[in-house]
Amino acid sequence: MTTADVCLILEGTYPYVRGGVAEWAHLLIERLSHLTFHLWCIVPDEKFCQRAYQPPPNVTGVTNVYLFSDPTAGSREPAPAGVYDLAKRFHDLKSDVPGRMRVLWDELAPALPRTGGALPVDELLFGERAYQMLVDVYTRNGPDLPFIDYFYTYLFSHFPLYKLLASPVPECRLYHAIATGYAGFLGSRARRQTGRPLLLTEHGIYTNERMVEIILADWVYSPVRNRIEIGAAEASLKKVWIDLFDFLGRMTYEASDRITTLFGGNRDLQIRMGAPAEKMQVIANGVDLERFQAGARATDPAQPLVGLVGRVVAIKDVRTFVRACRSVADRRPDARFVVIGPTDQEPAYHRKCLDQRRLLGLDDVLTFTGPAKVTEWYPRLDVLALTSVSEGLPLTVLEGAACGVPLVCTRVGACEELLNGRTPEDRALGPSGLVTDVGDHRGIGRAIASLLADPARARAMGEAGRQRVQRFYDLSVITAEYRRLYEEWLGRVH
Repeated sequence: MTTADVCLILEGTYPYVRGGVAEWAHLLIERLSHLTFHLWCIVPDEKFCQRAYQPPPNVTGVTNVYLFSDPTAGSREPAPAGVYDLAKRFHDLKSDVPGRMRVLWDELAPALPRTGGALPVDELLFGERAYQMLVDVYTRNGPDLPFIDYFYTYLFSHFPLYKLLASPVPECRLYHAIATGYAGFLGSRARRQTGRPLLLTEHGIYTNERMVEIILADWVYSPVRNRIEIGAAEASLKKVWIDLFDFLGRMTYEASDRITTLFGGNRDLQIRMGAPAEKMQVIANGVDLERFQAGARATDPAQPLVGLVGRVVAIKDVRTFVRACRSVADRRPDARFVVIGPTDQEPAYHRKCLDQRRLLGLDDVLTFTGPAKVTEWYPRLDVLALTSVSEGLPLTVLEGAACGVPLVCTRVGACEELLNGRTPEDRALGPSGLVTDVGDHRGIGRAIASLLADPARARAMGEAGRQRVQRFYDLSVITAEYRRLYEEWLGRVH
């Protein structure tokens, strides 16, 4: 395997998913063509690996880690007896992140056997000694839930970690994790195993987004019992998952040599969640101006079109957008609506959106396109909405603004400064849209309807957004920042 300059560590995104972080990664690789990249991709299973992008020639290799393959497919070698004592120590250390890291990387990981990159996952999770270890940890740590619930939650949460431990570390000069969580786990492992630098970039705050998803989730294991028990047990089960992702976030912050973030608000939140302030560097997202400012607006006054661009997943709160569409349609029967983006990442959530569309009587006016070329849709939109419950600095807002589309966004991430300006010079351009509260479908509907009712105001906002992106979010400027960052840390590798 050829040694690449940079190993990008990606979870559930490039090159298998379009838009957002995937688009950012593709453009970064494409524009830094003087460097070579290896992609270390964390994916659910083999079926996920249909490429949405053809990586540029400077991508020299791809290593996939399949999180949810058959647990009996691992090595049949017995796990060393000491592994279980180390696992107990790891769990007992709880909030001691450096201590847990030492046990994990200096003692536990080296003790695990290697046979063709596989671990004895079935024994590590289902064997008699593993069961005894888990009983001991449960007894001493005293989680507030029945043991059977704790047992299955432990299996579901730890199986992916064993899969990550079994993945061979690609030989690269520099490792760059594009999130904490599972990608951060691999990055921390590479940093400890190779001694090479680890950079971390967070678009959204991974730990925060997982907390939101877990709180809202109906996938967390919870047996059917009487109503009083379900509430207490489910809260404890979700806390197990939240604690896991909190640890992975803090571990990644500890292991990283430099942490880049998209805007000041993100930086402040990351510091509160354990990131050392001295490691932080703000680098915003950017837009390819040639691509998004090339076409003229192509709206239809007789049939205004309102769109949401993004994956149909819970974190984007598409169901609130559907409710907002009903509110707008009551005021503007001539309006049409479109959700532009993949629908297959959370199929159950997509079905709920379709059910809601039907119940609200929107089947004839609201379309879900699936994967589509956004450059063909933005010029047609009269208003672009973003209803997410969590974001960083969303590319779709920059792209829509670059195309001159007025915006309605929830008050998440950097949206407020993207719409109203960050600096005095930026704010002098005027607002490029309206900001609403998270989950407020009536407020979102009113904001959209007000822009449809005042075309002159909407045009002025669209022009302000176009100028804002051109002055402050030009992709060529952002790429130059990453070029300097890579050169700095590659220069320290001998």
